[in-house]
Amino acid sequence: MTDEVYSLQEIGEDEELLSFSSSSQEQACIGHLRGDFGRGTEFWTAWWDHHEELKGQEFKDELDHLVNSLRESGPLKDLRSMERFCREHAQARMSPKAGTEYYGFRVDTPQRRYYLRFLPLRGNYNFYIYCYQTDKFERAAELPPKEVEMSDKITVLVVEPMKPCRVQEIPNTLEAMGQVVGGRIESFSYQREAIISNEESKFLDLPLNRPLYDGSGTQIDMLRGTFFVAGVDGEHLTSLTDDQLQHFKALYDSIAAERPVAQEEIAPEAAMPDFAVACQISFRFTREDQENPGSHDAFISHVTEIFNQDQALAERTVGGLDVAFQSHCAEVRYTFARQDKDTASAEMFSKQCVLDVRDQLEGYGCKIEKIECFAEELEPDYGRDQVRGRGTQEKKRKGNRHDR
Repeated sequence: MTDEVYSLQEIGEDEELLSFSSSSQEQACIGHLRGDFGRGTEFWTAWWDHHEELKGQEFKDELDHLVNSLRESGPLKDLRSMERFCREHAQARMSPKAGTEYYGFRVDTPQRRYYLRFLPLRGNYNFYIYCYQTDKFERAAELPPKEVEMSDKITVLVVEPMKPCRVQEIPNTLEAMGQVVGGRIESFSYQREAIISNEESKFLDLPLNRPLYDGSGTQIDMLRGTFFVAGVDGEHLTSLTDDQLQHFKALYDSIAAERPVAQEEIAPEAAMPDFAVACQISFRFTREDQENPGSHDAFISHVTEIFNQDQALAERTVGGLDVAFQSHCAEVRYTFARQDKDTASAEMFSKQCVLDVRDQLEGYGCKIEKIECFAEELEPDYGRDQVRGRGTQEKKRKGNRHDR
């Protein structure tokens, strides 16, 4: 294979929807790859199967070669390379109906067609690659639409942030599904079920909701905003069975991402275990004049003041803040005390507390690039002072500075 095979062609408006889920040629779609550049030079990806039976080894090798070629010297090298590539191909910018500021391209190989959608903005999913098998794609275009018996309505499980799951009957149309999730839909499919969420949830900064698990039960992402669970039959969504409803309701009702106004209204804290949550917030400074000891001290004072002013952070942060500086970045570490149902809930609560004051934290002239929380359950100690009894009068001492 040569680089010439992977020449990127700008796509027209009539092809834009082929770089989204639920396109008109879904029966020819092998799957899609979603990725981002993290802080700008990292490379993170996740794969979604659409038709696993089309995913042979030869396809895997071709996709690896395509991605590696574009990473070596093309738009997938890093965020700056993508920004430059999109500026040089301004005509590839998608129409307003596609949403946000996407750029669309296509790569043709002898047996397949790849549709690439770029979003060169930090803090978002930066690229999608939808993979189609050409013979099925072209044959499907020539055949009349397949007649499939579909129910007018389907029974799904709707999951909103910080709320119990609810069973709802919705029209079996893309428009109705988009209304539930608040925008264009994206699906993650298991063998018999699918998670339907808002494709732009990260770009829109929708509130954290529940974890996204793969087929083995390993968490691979966090879902944002309202999503729903539906059954799957081939290429179509169907109603969930009673067993499926019971399974997912039990799974998601045990986890809530946003912090409640009053935890006591949900469950007595004394009945839940204590967790020590190790937290780290990674910042990147946006101005050159912030790279000096005086600015570092001002940044520490700014963060400390916000922690003292927020009730949850002030009451539950144990000890002081530890701040480390390196190049144009800063890392703020601290321990957060939390009583919750389980480790995942404690971690999500801790992260949500930071997200609630994100705008204030970034007001200094910096951007939060990552929030990491790792909870560890503590052994029961009935003599331990209750964290919630400390009150806000015990202020955080000014953080310690470490230059690296």
